[in-house]
Amino acid sequence: GPPGAVYAREVTNPEEVKAGLMELGVPRGLAQTLADEDAKIGLRIYLLDNSGSTAACDGNILKNMSMQSCTRWEEICHMAEEHARWNMTIGVPCEFLLLNCPAKDVGQLLEGRDYVHLHRSKQASEADQLASLRKMLDRNGPRGVTPMTKRVNEIHDRIKTQFTHLINEGQYVFFTIATDGMPTAPNS
Repeated sequence: GPPGAVYAREVTNPEEVKAGLMELGVPRGLAQTLADEDAKIGLRIYLLDNSGSTAACDGNILKNMSMQSCTRWEEICHMAEEHARWNMTIGVPCEFLLLNCPAKDVGQLLEGRDYVHLHRSKQASEADQLASLRKMLDRNGPRGVTPMTKRVNEIHDRIKTQFTHLINEGQYVFFTIATDGMPTAPNS
């Protein structure tokens, strides 16, 4: 569905969430705290900066217990895939939206091209959903300017209009911006 389509979050037993977190290597006490807080999270939205400056080769990712040099964009992609796996494991719906996507406004966003919505209760398998994220990231490398203000305002408007049911149920929408810097211009 379109960004902001209503996806009902599976009611997840805190013990299942705790077990999933421990499977990811989280210590037992921290896993318990996170599992308790998890019930309050209805959706996570990630805005991924793919502006031209993310082509710079001064990024780093942790792979096989050692830091590896990469572009800023590869660092952002790595973070997105790690967070996607994390959210799929604990059952939190999440959405990854590109800063510079082919759609000119939020009404023209196309799933798979401009954004990917991952949710454990969707028909597609977890592996297929993670592959769709990787495919979108591979097709949309660094380009363009940094229209941060425009995209943040669009997301804010969507949260206000399309996610009120989550807020009314006492759940949070987490919004994360993965960027390498400042907007291109004050009103961008």
